Amino acid sequence: MARAVVVFAAFAGDLSHAFAPAARPGARPTARSPIRLPTALSATLSPGTKLDRHIPIDEEYTGVRFLHRSPDVLLIDNFLSDEECQSIIDEASKREMTLSPVAYAGWTEDIKVLLRAVPFVIVPVVYQLLASGAPRWEAALVAFGMWAVIAAGGTALATAWMSGREAKLQGLRTSTSTTLPGTGMGDRALVAKAEKLLKSPWRSFEAPTVIRYESSQRLAPHYDANQGAAVEDSNRGGQTLATLLVYLNTVEKGGKTVFGKLRSSKGTSALESALESALEVNPRKGQALLFFPANAVGDFDDRLEHEGCEALDEKWIARIWRHAARVPPPYGLPDNYGDEFDVL
Repeated sequence: MARAVVVFAAFAGDLSHAFAPAARPGARPTARSPIRLPTALSATLSPGTKLDRHIPIDEEYTGVRFLHRSPDVLLIDNFLSDEECQSIIDEASKREMTLSPVAYAGWTEDIKVLLRAVPFVIVPVVYQLLASGAPRWEAALVAFGMWAVIAAGGTALATAWMSGREAKLQGLRTSTSTTLPGTGMGDRALVAKAEKLLKSPWRSFEAPTVIRYESSQRLAPHYDANQGAAVEDSNRGGQTLATLLVYLNTVEKGGKTVFGKLRSSKGTSALESALESALEVNPRKGQALLFFPANAVGDFDDRLEHEGCEALDEKWIARIWRHAARVPPPYGLPDNYGDEFDVL
């Protein structure tokens, strides 16, 4: 057993590498709002990629126009009336507006990376023990002990890592927000119109979230989908398949929504596209912005990274996330919510 201890110690330094979470190409913010730091522009996917096969919508809905194709980003003019916008602001103002929450999305992917690394630490130790003549029971005992150490250490480090990441990410989201039950004049109209535009029942929506950006507040580049949604978001309907943002007031200075990986170019050549700026949307009262963080089967689309630029004037938006399945309370609307439009 003494030689087992010596062999184990020789490889102990390798354990720290097994604990280190690997970088993921797509943590997502959620109101949860998982946010992640921006990455370099990814390669542009060709038109017709499977990521473009998003949930069906009503493309004939009044006021719909495409700002970008592949991936699709749409703007809907006059989606809400002035009265409906003001109603939503008034309802939200009656509630407690708290610092918009964040969560480190994708921790399940980091665990998978850790688990894949474990054999590379344990197998060499076991091999050397067996090669030196140690009985199999001794090698098995050492392997079990190493696994226990890695599991305990990995859990502690993962917890500390997630806490640190969330604290850092919170600094990148400085807005305040609240959710509405969909019973006010404005938020009820928002849900009903979202059902028609998205051809989806309210059961697949998170409750309308109202977000207020005061001067100097912003939301850093982030994703709305989550590569670990099947596990991490199972209690809130799974993957986010569509994001519907409605601007509740016109913002003259600042507050743009920017898609950093998408070009606003109308040119046909690669050079013309490269010279164009990122796709930007200026907040206009009553307009809705629609895009698809994942395709219809839930595949994460890293082209849809976006941000809310620093607001110089106050900015109000309402958001509905359309998920893959029923979103139960408290994240979704209550079970007794009126089911006026159910296409599923």
